[in-house]
Amino acid sequence: MSQQLNQVFLMQKNFSQNAAHEFRTPLTIMKTRIGLFRKKNGLQAPQTEELLQIMEGEANRLSAMVGSLLELTNLEQEDSFEPFHPGKLLQAVADEVSPLAQERQVSITVNASPSTLWGNKHLLHRALFNLMENAVKYSEAGGKVAAAVRCENGWVRVGVTDQGPGIPEELRQQIFEPFFRVDKARSRQQGGVGLGLALVRAIAEHHGGAVIAEAAEAGGSRFVLTLPCEPCPEGTEA
Repeated sequence: MSQQLNQVFLMQKNFSQNAAHEFRTPLTIMKTRIGLFRKKNGLQAPQTEELLQIMEGEANRLSAMVGSLLELTNLEQEDSFEPFHPGKLLQAVADEVSPLAQERQVSITVNASPSTLWGNKHLLHRALFNLMENAVKYSEAGGKVAAAVRCENGWVRVGVTDQGPGIPEELRQQIFEPFFRVDKARSRQQGGVGLGLALVRAIAEHHGGAVIAEAAEAGGSRFVLTLPCEPCPEGTEA
């Protein structure tokens, strides 16, 4: 049974990977044609421009979905690990998300204790970015997002807390499943493709860690990414 399950998982992974590759080319052609049509024809009638915007928006959303699918199915190829400070990485992610936070009038605070991780910096950057971006998107205007790093008992824990609507307890495991949405209408409105948290979980597991969602004390949600601290080769800490 174990072998059969492994075969099913492998078939699903191969299908997702092949489908994503197949979708990438027609989507690129579609986006290019829309851009060329705009350049060649100049200003459009309001109805035509509205149609072009819808087509362009959906093409961009599908392209983002294809990109996330490829990342999700290609994690095993990302085996380049290095030592780095998670606090510095978290601050860099907060700086990247700050334009969106300013637009939504959401403040971000980062509190990091000294610690060192041995992992794939690119993948963990993506995981932290997904968590931070979600926290900003789902916090109410004027809200706060708090991110913190602490190291204890051989584990680094990165917590990202928002002031959003919160997640029902019975759904806190399901939100890490691909394409699952708590509020489908709001997720689509926010531009999500339903793979961000699935990618966070896959990246955490790729590093021998895990991610959970829980209720925040002051309302909203808190996501905790837990990763093992491994001794780094001497003189390589960065």
